[in-house]
Amino acid sequence: MYSNIRSMVALRGGSSNKTSVFRRLAEELPAVLRRRPSRSKRRKPRQIHHRLSPKHRDQLVDEYQAGASMLSLAQRWGLHRTTVAEHLRRAGVEVKQRGIPREWLDEALRLYEDGWSCQLLAERFGCDDETVRQTLKRHGVQLRSPWDRSNTRRNPDSLPDW
Repeated sequence: MYSNIRSMVALRGGSSNKTSVFRRLAEELPAVLRRRPSRSKRRKPRQIHHRLSPKHRDQLVDEYQAGASMLSLAQRWGLHRTTVAEHLRRAGVEVKQRGIPREWLDEALRLYEDGWSCQLLAERFGCDDETVRQTLKRHGVQLRSPWDRSNTRRNPDSLPDW
């Protein structure tokens, strides 16, 4: 018990001699802080809004109908892909469906029912697994949970190429 009190007294006595050091540091702190370079928060650049003139909109439609993809048009014109799609819809152009092509949709539905995962289907059809999942949901398929996969999962190489 006495040793604890002596330690506390020793610590207290040792730090009381540092008062002048602390006072000097407190006085110099504002000068030190002024010398530090300011680290201002970097802001993300604001999105630039592009308004297409009717002439440019017609040119965009012509390029799409000539076979350009929405992604390539978006990059070329500095627009978002959905903005390109909206311009095309307003112009009365039927926008191609992304993801699984319509002619392969029946096959994709059958393969999913046979136990294929969304990931395998995505690799098969050259799209993202989330695209497959959304397509299946849109067509009324009850999606399996990841741990509820069928044991009948087949190898993608077992079917003929399209």
